[in-house]
Amino acid sequence: MAVEKLNTVSPLFKRLDNGTNTTDLENLGISENGPKLRDSILHTKFQGLSGEFWLKDGQLQSSTFKIMNLIGKGEREIGFWSSTHGLSGNSDLTTNTSSETNLRAIIWPGETTVIPKGWEMPTSERKLKVGVPKKDGFSDFVKVEKDQWTNATLVTGFCIDVFKAVVD
Repeated sequence: MAVEKLNTVSPLFKRLDNGTNTTDLENLGISENGPKLRDSILHTKFQGLSGEFWLKDGQLQSSTFKIMNLIGKGEREIGFWSSTHGLSGNSDLTTNTSSETNLRAIIWPGETTVIPKGWEMPTSERKLKVGVPKKDGFSDFVKVEKDQWTNATLVTGFCIDVFKAVVD
């Protein structure tokens, strides 16, 4: 789209005189259409699969997404999300309210609005418990050991590091 707007038949390149000790990349030259192409990209707008594509101050502006609750073969609108306003219960995101209280209730499997056990976010009052399978082999991924002095279980390895990074 942006390149087509330039209407250039053949690209023009300025060659730089760097002497004889140059790499192949230095011999490519610089496009004379570069600034025009940049400006054309910065002013490009189109409708993509995830919403409207447009740049503001060189940054991609994310769309507002509708949060849907899928129930069997049906659906129900819960609210809206945008990167600037977060979650909101109405599509008018000009007001800066990101309160989750104005969102519609989620209908969980079993046609209930009660959050099923295991889906709740842990609070500081309750400790998150995670079961780790202890198997021999592949100790680089998961290794379970017992500290002989404190009798504490020590769990280490790549999978544990990834899990901790996600939780933190």
